[in-house]
Amino acid sequence: MAGFQAPNDRPSGKVVVNHRLYEELKNIARSDRCTASYSEVQSVAGLNMRNAADRAKIGNMLAEISEHEHRSGRPLLSAVIISARTQRPGPGFFALARRLGVHTGNDDDAFWRAELERVKETWRMGDPLQEPDKPTHPASPPWARNDPLAVAGVIATIIGAIAAIAAIIIALNTNGC
Repeated sequence: MAGFQAPNDRPSGKVVVNHRLYEELKNIARSDRCTASYSEVQSVAGLNMRNAADRAKIGNMLAEISEHEHRSGRPLLSAVIISARTQRPGPGFFALARRLGVHTGNDDDAFWRAELERVKETWRMGDPLQEPDKPTHPASPPWARNDPLAVAGVIATIIGAIAAIAAIIIALNTNGC
């Protein structure tokens, strides 16, 4: 997983983040889907939402992921997970947002919609965990690849640009400018 460091700051030193759930949240954030329900991601986390203990566990897992995202300067990624019944995140999401100081108002729905948009915008253009100065596929110029057709294409583009500039200069000179 490129660049992701699971938080280790729990008193027990135990890493709590479920990496499969974290990846699933990132996939939802990048996708055209707006949200997913707790039930839709339960199997990714290895949980059963009919079990009260598992419902508490998924809440803790989502909180761990969002705390990590917050410490990394990104919005709360768990905003993409909602209750199928209420069509919004559970109360734990809003309590976490208030504890982290990101949600200070009284309108939970407005905060959630804004946070969800921030999440989608952050992840829409790819993986913000990827270092921008290290491209995954560095481009090399055609001449470095020994590709004669690519080189010919570059030369043709340059000649076309020169011809267009020459035509502009000729047109300006013939119009008395």
